[in-house]
Amino acid sequence: KVTIASANALNINFYAGTGYIISGSIAKGESSSDNESLSSFLVELYKDNATLMVIPLSQKTAINTVNADAKGNFVFIGVPPGSYIVKPKKEGYGFEPLFYNVVVRNDSVSNLLFTATKGLYISGKVVNIIGIGQSNITLTIDNVSGTESSQAAKTVTSKDGVYSFTGLSSGDYVISISDDLKDYYQSLPESRTVTLTSQGKEDVNFIVSSYCSTVYLAFPFAGLEGTLVNVFGINFGWSEPLDNETVQVTLGSQSDTIPAGVYFGTDDLSTWVKAKVKSWSPVKILVEAPQSSMIMPFNLVKVWVVRQNRNTEVTATESESAGCFEAAQTDFFLYLY
Repeated sequence: KVTIASANALNINFYAGTGYIISGSIAKGESSSDNESLSSFLVELYKDNATLMVIPLSQKTAINTVNADAKGNFVFIGVPPGSYIVKPKKEGYGFEPLFYNVVVRNDSVSNLLFTATKGLYISGKVVNIIGIGQSNITLTIDNVSGTESSQAAKTVTSKDGVYSFTGLSSGDYVISISDDLKDYYQSLPESRTVTLTSQGKEDVNFIVSSYCSTVYLAFPFAGLEGTLVNVFGINFGWSEPLDNETVQVTLGSQSDTIPAGVYFGTDDLSTWVKAKVKSWSPVKILVEAPQSSMIMPFNLVKVWVVRQNRNTEVTATESESAGCFEAAQTDFFLYLY
């Protein structure tokens, strides 16, 4: 929008590029009521090359950098299809989230929202043993600078496994996964100590290994009763569960205690049918698709792996109540008739 009164308006520039747009905005948190203009905030764009290695963001080079405008809006123009990391930057501020992982395919990406908080920060990523970010992992931060430690805050990882603690002061801090998750996850390292002086600290990363099974893929995606289905994941254990191993399973308002194993069924627990196991290893289970509990053409179900929590420090009674059940992330198996 340009308003002309008594003089010409110059340098009204436009930019064009071949490709797509990545856009969003930066807003200040409630505790950051300073006079710093949002136009002084930078936003960086990184190419996110797929790899099983966790490469610290500090070791990557931005392929483009833009300034936010006075209202905090930013835009990258002419972005080709691919995977990217979008990260804001301003000395003396921390951001929530630390960055976004975005994938540009056949359309632009918009509404990437960042909150800037004045002060120091600690941020990082929580991944599993093959480098995949783990969501909904609660981390705690304790300020141990004084004679007595005091818990400062908790935060939860994003869908990409990213976390940030912002608005911190200089001092010594200890970050770890929350106590209530330690029955379900082993963390490497168990905790990390960070000393803040005049700058924030990034790449305070953790690797977590679940005591529960994590199911990535069931293949093939369709078949008849008796079809051999490969179930791929991690933490399945070295052998098929014993016949007397039971797990308390709760789905919505439904709850039941069932034998551990592999099941085919929907989110309705009454549709679950246990599959016959042909072989079992820590990363792959081979089963026969059981007869579907639903008599209709093209039944669509999920493949579930059900096991007790294998944390040896959890008692048998606790283990049953803390049972693990998860559907394959491919999320379906189609029965053909």
